[in-house]
Amino acid sequence: MNSQENVGSRLQRLKQEKSVIEQHNEKLESKKSGSDKQAAEAEAITDSEPSPKRARQETSAEEEYDRHIRAAQSSLKALQALVQSENNPAASPPSWLEAKLQELLTLITEISSVRHTT
Repeated sequence: MNSQENVGSRLQRLKQEKSVIEQHNEKLESKKSGSDKQAAEAEAITDSEPSPKRARQETSAEEEYDRHIRAAQSSLKALQALVQSENNPAASPPSWLEAKLQELLTLITEISSVRHTT
């Protein structure tokens, strides 16, 4: 008995627990007898046990687009922070960075134009 639980609330809790246990026992007994298969099946469906998890469905195309856009944004923000880093001014961006950024801009333009032409 919980030290904070008074006699009245304990009695109420025990009554509720008794009811749940009796229902459970009745289900078990009816399943053992097998006399009413439909009732047993109905009880199995409404049983308080959680159903097994369903396999995850494949993500929709929109979710996939969103996932890739978020990854690209995150990478670009990290790159921006690296370039703008004041903590390490001696480590200037590599010489090839400008060319790679131009390639990314071209790719973004191509992706944008594909959507407009379809």
